[in-house]
Amino acid sequence: MARLGLALVLLLCIAGADGASLLRKAAEPVKMARAEWEKSADNEVSYWDKEFLKPATDKENITALFDRETPLAPALRNYLNLPEEVDSSTITKLRILGVGSGMSSDIGIKSWPDAHVTLFLTDALADSYQKLYRKHNMYPPQPVIPLMGEDLGSLFEPNSFDLTVSINALDHSHEPLEAMKNMVKLTRPCRWAVVELYENEAMLEKGMGMHQWNFDKAEDGSARLRWYKAQEKPFNISAIMLEAGASEAHAQTWKGCFKMRSYDPCVRLQDTKLRMSFRKGPTPGEACPPNPRAPLPTA
Repeated sequence: MARLGLALVLLLCIAGADGASLLRKAAEPVKMARAEWEKSADNEVSYWDKEFLKPATDKENITALFDRETPLAPALRNYLNLPEEVDSSTITKLRILGVGSGMSSDIGIKSWPDAHVTLFLTDALADSYQKLYRKHNMYPPQPVIPLMGEDLGSLFEPNSFDLTVSINALDHSHEPLEAMKNMVKLTRPCRWAVVELYENEAMLEKGMGMHQWNFDKAEDGSARLRWYKAQEKPFNISAIMLEAGASEAHAQTWKGCFKMRSYDPCVRLQDTKLRMSFRKGPTPGEACPPNPRAPLPTA
């Protein structure tokens, strides 16, 4: 219950009255009975502790993550149906939810001149990261709410966000399908939920630590999910998301950088990346407007 209380306080600090309107009234506290998953959390925290300890010349990523002037990634504009070129003559108010954001926002912080973005960040390990902030005397410009992707609905109302996004996180999660369903549920009608991660990361990591899920693109073009310990039992993510309220489901692969990240340098260029884009269906009786710039091209 204390964990949910902290999440509520952070949410209200982030957005004030705007944040209060997103809350879902939860009759029960968030239940965190996930002992097997939590055993591997120390590995993830240890990784970030080592990143902090690197020489200044080797931790460009940390510097970008903690810089409030790091702009939001341009690629996000495709999914928000904003023009490729910034048009400062109008300002659009938008809400973006980062799921499994890690230590800070890897999609950037600073809004564009033509959009005022209220950014909400969540991560299951946010409480543990607080200890690292204090240890290294570095704090993110935007608070990270301690919340698992599987529990998003305990804090936020449905149809609250113009974009929900997760970068290199859901292969670490306890129930990735539930997290993605929640992302679609919290996204407004005709808006997008987008996930980018490494393809078959659990295989590459040999099931070590939190890397227990393999995501890949199947031969029929759909996105697929397999538990590392049960490779023979795949889930068709695209079909599941269409049943969960998406009207479009896309899977794309490429080699190179994550496209939705806001900083360089990128790493592991040789490893295949996977993007899953789910557009939520329209309000009943209505149709979604064209969004020709989404999903984002991989080239």
